Amino acid sequence: MTTGNAPAEPENKEARAIALIEQGIAHKALGELDAAEKCHMEALQIAPELPRVHLNLGNVRLAKGFTLAAIDCYHHALALKPDYVFALFNLGNAHQQALQYLAAIAAYRKVLTLQPDFADAEVAMGNACDKLDRKQEAIDCYRRALALRPDFAPVYGNLGLVHQRAGNWEAALEAFRRAAQLNPDDGYSASQAYECANQLVDWSQRADDEADLISRVQAGKGDMSLAAMLTLEPERSDVASFQKAAASATTAHYLSADLALKPFNFSKRTKGRLLRIGYIASDLREPAIAGLLNSIVNAHDRSRIAVSLYSYGTVFYPEGAALGAPYEILRDLSGLSDADAAATIVDDAIDILVNLDNSTTKARMAIFALRPAPILVNWLGYPGTYGQPVVFDYLFGDAIVSPIGRTSDFSESLALLPLGRRPVVPHLPPRSNLSRTQAGLPETGFVFCCFHSYGKFTPQCFDLWCQLLRETPRSVLWLLAGPKRAMDNIRREANIRGVSEERVIFTPQQSQKDKLSQLQLTDLLLDTYPYSAETYCGEALWLGVPLLTRSGGTFASRLGASLLHAVGISELVTYTPEQFVSTALSLTQEPKKLAAIKETILANRTRVEIFDVARFTNSLEHLYQRMWNAHAQFPRPLISLTGTALGE
Repeated sequence: MTTGNAPAEPENKEARAIALIEQGIAHKALGELDAAEKCHMEALQIAPELPRVHLNLGNVRLAKGFTLAAIDCYHHALALKPDYVFALFNLGNAHQQALQYLAAIAAYRKVLTLQPDFADAEVAMGNACDKLDRKQEAIDCYRRALALRPDFAPVYGNLGLVHQRAGNWEAALEAFRRAAQLNPDDGYSASQAYECANQLVDWSQRADDEADLISRVQAGKGDMSLAAMLTLEPERSDVASFQKAAASATTAHYLSADLALKPFNFSKRTKGRLLRIGYIASDLREPAIAGLLNSIVNAHDRSRIAVSLYSYGTVFYPEGAALGAPYEILRDLSGLSDADAAATIVDDAIDILVNLDNSTTKARMAIFALRPAPILVNWLGYPGTYGQPVVFDYLFGDAIVSPIGRTSDFSESLALLPLGRRPVVPHLPPRSNLSRTQAGLPETGFVFCCFHSYGKFTPQCFDLWCQLLRETPRSVLWLLAGPKRAMDNIRREANIRGVSEERVIFTPQQSQKDKLSQLQLTDLLLDTYPYSAETYCGEALWLGVPLLTRSGGTFASRLGASLLHAVGISELVTYTPEQFVSTALSLTQEPKKLAAIKETILANRTRVEIFDVARFTNSLEHLYQRMWNAHAQFPRPLISLTGTALGE
C-alpha cells in the first residue's frame, strides 16, 4: 500500500483571471498602461473565453492609442458575447477615435437597441453625427440624452455648439446658458453664451458676462472661446496683454500631451530645391478665404515656391474652378488622427506650414503642437496672438496691426507685410441698378452703413451710431437683416437711445456680389470696435466706399486702420469715441470732402499693393524666403520687408 499527500484542488482559472483583470484596471487608473496591459495579457492566456478580458485589454490599448488593436479586442469580446453592451459602446468609441464615424454610429445604435436608456451612447452618437455634419441628427441625439439625464451639463454645451454652427442662435444661447448654470466652472459654455447673445444683440446680461469672462482670464482659466475675447472691452490700458493672457491659457487648454512626443526629424531637406509652402485649414467653404487663397496660389512663382494644401474639413471649389489644380499636393486630413496628419505633412517635406483657421476650436491645435514643419505661421484667420510660442513661430501682420514697438503683445515673432496684411481680391460688381428707394433707403439724406456681423456690435458702438443719427437730420443706419429677435433688439436699443426704429433699415441677406453692388448706395461705412472687419471693409474700399474706423490697443481693433493707411486715407482713422463722432459729422456736412475721399480711394486703387495680388504675393514670397533663411535662429527674429531682420 502506497501513501502520500492528497492531490490539490485544481486552481480556479476564472478567479485567477478576474484577479488579474482587477489588478490591470487598477494599473490603468494610475496611468500605468504597460503594467495594465501585461496583467490583461496574462489573464487572456489563462481564460481566453472570458469576454471581460478582451474588453479590458481593448480599453488599455485604446488608452495607449492603439486604436485598431482595441477594435480587434472588442470584436473578440462580442464574438463571445454578442449582446455585450459595454464592448459595443467601447467599440463605437474606438471607431470614433479612429475617425471612423459611420462605424461608430452603427455600434452606438446597437447599444441603444439593447439598452435604450444608455444616455452616454446617445451623446457619443451625437458627437459622431456632428463630425459628419449631420446637425439635426446630432441635435436629436443630444435631446434624447437630456431627456434621460436632464442635468447632463456637458451635453448642453455640445447641443449649443451644433445649434451655433447651424445658425440657431436662440437655441444655442439657451443651451450654453444651461450648461454654464449646471457647471459654473465651464468657461467655454459661458464664453459661447456671451457670443450667442451678441449675435442676437441681446445685451441684457452683457455687463455680467464681460465681468465673468474677465475674472476667468485673471484667474488663469483657459477653457474659453478665443473669439469672445476680441469683443471684450475691459477698462484697462493693457488690453493687449489681457488678450495675450486669455489666448495663452485657452490655447494651452486645447493642446494635447502630444507636445511631449519625440520631435520630427527635418534633416533630410535637400539644398537647392524649391521652398515648400503648405496651407492648412479646417474649412474652405468661405468664399472670401477660398477665393483669396486661390488667387494667391495662382500668383506664386513656381520657379521658387511649391505649394500644398491640407484640409481637415470641406474643400471649397470657388465657382467651378478646381482649387486643387495649382497645388503640388492636395490632401484631405479629415480621416487621420492628429499624429498621422502631422506625420503626413512631414513626409511631404513642407518647409513652412501656414494656418488659415480662426480659432482653437476649429483648428486641430495638436497638429501644430506636434510641429510637422520647421516653421509654423499664423495668418488670415484669428486676428491676434495665440499666446503660446510652442505653437506658431510667426504671425503675419503689418506696421499698423502689429507695430514693431508692440512685439511683447505677441507670443509669435512678427513677419511684417506691406500695409494691409492680406490682399483684396478685386470683385467689381456692376453699379447697382436699384435706386435708393428700391433698396429700401430714403432717396435723400445721409446713409450710414454697417454690414458687419451682429456679433461685432457693442453697446458702445451703438451709442455712437445713434448719436450720429440724432445729430444728422434725415440720416439712416443701414444694416444687414438677421434673426428676427436680433433685429427686434436693435430696434429696441435704438428707441432707448432716442432714435425711432424707422431710421434703422435692414436689407435682406444676399449674395456677395449683390451685397457689394448695393453697398455702393451708401455714403459712409462705419467700422465696429474693438473688433474691426477686414475682408468686407477691403472690398468696400475697392468699390470707393469710404470707411470710418476707430483704432485701439489690439491687433483686431486695428484691421480697418491698416486698410485705410494702405489706400492713403489715414484721416478716416480715429482713436477715441469723440473723434469718431466728430469725423463722421464733418463728412455729413461737407459733401465735397466726402466726394474727394471717394475719388482718392478709386485713384489709389490701381497703385496700392493690397489691390494687386501679384505684387502682394511677391512680397509674401520674400517673407517666406527670409523666414527660411533665418529658421535656425532662436528666438525667431522679427522679419520685415522694410529691411533685413530686425530686433525688438
